[in-house]
Amino acid sequence: MTIGINATAAFKQPRTGVEEYAYQLVKHLTILKQGKKHCFVLYQDPRVSSEGFSLADNFEIKQLAWPLPMWTQVRLASEMALNKPDVLFIPVHVLPLIHPKNSVVTIHGLEYEYYPKMYHWKHLKYLRWITKYALKNASKIIAVSEATKRDLIDLYNGNPEKITVVHHG
Repeated sequence: MTIGINATAAFKQPRTGVEEYAYQLVKHLTILKQGKKHCFVLYQDPRVSSEGFSLADNFEIKQLAWPLPMWTQVRLASEMALNKPDVLFIPVHVLPLIHPKNSVVTIHGLEYEYYPKMYHWKHLKYLRWITKYALKNASKIIAVSEATKRDLIDLYNGNPEKITVVHHG
């Protein structure tokens, strides 16, 4: 099975919460015994360096160049149209418009719903839209807490059957 991962966040420096989550996930997949039977494709925006990141033989870094904003929605989506993996994993919320049927998205929280004034109105509108889009179109959603799962159900009418809680760590 080929598993694609949007790994751009895993390579960002300095790493904050979601970047650390993506980094640790990729790092541990490379040493996971059960992972050896799968091929992993790590999609990366080349503006973020993956230098010094050691990977197992069944991992490939695929740099997808795109000089403008909306890398996920334009460049990663076009890659999905041409070369879909069996499963796509998105560790940081934003599912591309074109994606495999089997796509899994992690949603870390809905802080923007509780503190909307902390966000520029365009960004807030995008976050709300992309959350609805992920809930409707991903085959599975990972929520990092019961509170996030509840928020996805209560605020976005998310399907509880589709949402699984997997705590950080």
